[in-house]
Amino acid sequence: MTDEQAPPPERRSKRAWVASLLVLLVVALVAVGWSAWITHSYERDFDRWVKDEKSQLMSTASFTPILAMDYPGEPNTDDRQAQEAGCAELGPAREKRKVAAAALPDIADWPLLPRLNPAYGRALDRDERRHRLVGSYRAEADKVLAAMQRDCAFDTKYLAAIQQYNDLIADADKLLDPKGPQGGGYVCDFKEGCIPLDAQKEKSYERLMTKATRHEKSKLLSLYQAESCEHTSYGAACAKIADEYEAALKVDQAYNRLIVPGSYSEINAAVERSDKAWKRFDRQSAKILESQHPELRSVSNFTDYPSDADAFFAGLAQLKIRELLSRRATVNNQLL
Repeated sequence: MTDEQAPPPERRSKRAWVASLLVLLVVALVAVGWSAWITHSYERDFDRWVKDEKSQLMSTASFTPILAMDYPGEPNTDDRQAQEAGCAELGPAREKRKVAAAALPDIADWPLLPRLNPAYGRALDRDERRHRLVGSYRAEADKVLAAMQRDCAFDTKYLAAIQQYNDLIADADKLLDPKGPQGGGYVCDFKEGCIPLDAQKEKSYERLMTKATRHEKSKLLSLYQAESCEHTSYGAACAKIADEYEAALKVDQAYNRLIVPGSYSEINAAVERSDKAWKRFDRQSAKILESQHPELRSVSNFTDYPSDADAFFAGLAQLKIRELLSRRATVNNQLL
């Protein structure tokens, strides 16, 4: 084409502008289509997550192992085994929640696409909100379950030791005279009866009571004195509780030493001192733990048995789970 035949510069510029506009239009259309596909794929993946993984994140199945005891201080083997099985599930439950939270789908974030496709922009906002909700709930649930896991380790040992202690006391109680002094016994021990006059039974009773007190010291007091106690919900209260517990045990030891050689008045005075010591242990335990966890004042099991570790752990778990379930309901409503 000769110079005379070539289009003028103005026409060439207009054609180039039109071609560029067409290219931009095609790119925009492709971008809109692509963003629509990304949005659809993301929502499809989210729906699949809701169906397959969400239930693992929101499950309440592992919230109750530490609440297995029906009556503080009176565990039986079946209850303990049920609780231990539940406690063993806490670790796997935490892992399942972690996996479920990590499986929450992501949407690719392309900065310019929201301007071309508002639906894609709204999906980005939903994605950010969903990750924030899932991440915060998973962290809260994991914190509660981790605390329950540590408390379970203490509580299962505590309940096993309590059951052994109760068995020793039950064997000792069989030797008491339920009729009181008129039936031959001469020193009344709480409501179970009176220490028998028979020398052999009296010695057997003293031996079992001494064994029970030693068991408390070696198996129960030692739990509060162990460093691991501070990693439970007792925290800094462990040492104070241990001191109060040890003081009560010393009074029991003094009572045990009087059973065989003591007189009627001496032993009954020792029984009174022991009763007062354990009531003080209850009062001091309540004072120590309520200062650390004021919310426990609303839990009847704890207020009835403040020196019972199972009542303490169960009461605290009950409050934490109640808060977590409320948070769970909120997350469920906002997650859509």
